[in-house]
Amino acid sequence: MLTELKQSRSGIPIGDDLYNSFAYAGDISLFSAKVPGLQSLIATCNCYAKEWRLKFGIQKSQCMVCGKDPSRFSSEPVWYLGDVPMKTVNDLEILGVTFTNNNKFDKYVQQRSQKCRQSMYSLNYTGWNY
Repeated sequence: MLTELKQSRSGIPIGDDLYNSFAYAGDISLFSAKVPGLQSLIATCNCYAKEWRLKFGIQKSQCMVCGKDPSRFSSEPVWYLGDVPMKTVNDLEILGVTFTNNNKFDKYVQQRSQKCRQSMYSLNYTGWNY
């Protein structure tokens, strides 16, 4: 599937290279600078899955528009996995990092800070002498 995605003309150009996917274990993230480009990448994955009798979990499959400007679209874009519309979200987590559609990391920093506080409080043992 990654080889087929690499041959696609959809993605995000950085320098002379075009990036459109990132995969780790059983998860794959797709990237495109244009709405039709992302739909094309999703269709490529869907065709590959049908050919190899694989299934994508539609509950885990989500789309997000980054840097969203309300005037950019006359209506919110909708992507389809086969004939099923995919959920569009304002933030999503990839490998433990929370990305938001406004390109800020406030939510991620807040989550990490909370986890650090929880860890510190769990270490609070009154029998220790400092």
